[in-house]
Amino acid sequence: MAEAERHLELALKYPEEGRALADRDPALASEKLYRAAEEAVKALAAALELPEAREAAERGRWSSQLLLDAADSAAAKLGAAELPLWWRAAWVLHVEGFHEARLSGERVKKDSRYVEALVDLARRTLLGGFEAQPRASRQRQYERSAPLAGAENAGADRSCCGMGIRKL
Repeated sequence: MAEAERHLELALKYPEEGRALADRDPALASEKLYRAAEEAVKALAAALELPEAREAAERGRWSSQLLLDAADSAAAKLGAAELPLWWRAAWVLHVEGFHEARLSGERVKKDSRYVEALVDLARRTLLGGFEAQPRASRQRQYERSAPLAGAENAGADRSCCGMGIRKL
């Protein structure tokens, strides 16, 4: 668990730094926030003993693909359907915010909430306060998040990922 705790410590440090930099330097803020999400995924992978953590240890490094897969694996194990979406928001911060420097400080601040949710999930998982959902409950959650199908649902709206976002 020492490895997971080391990653969590870093994950908890970076969001505040990222928010503080958003108006002055959106590119650097984006990278700080991405780093927080990356460390949170690594912490979850280590704590949950995911195969992606073992593969990263064998390779001596994490790849983008391993991080994507670890986010998906952690989501499945914890029943946290939105975790991969939070990870992908962090990835956009990394690519569009840092590498391409295309994001405004306002956009970086708005997207920081997804990184904060991911870091909070890692914190609660490692330090207590989060309980994985039973398998049947996880299946219902995934079914609710599946796209609407059929003419009978045309024009229907629903909440997306429990974030209060309306999906048409």
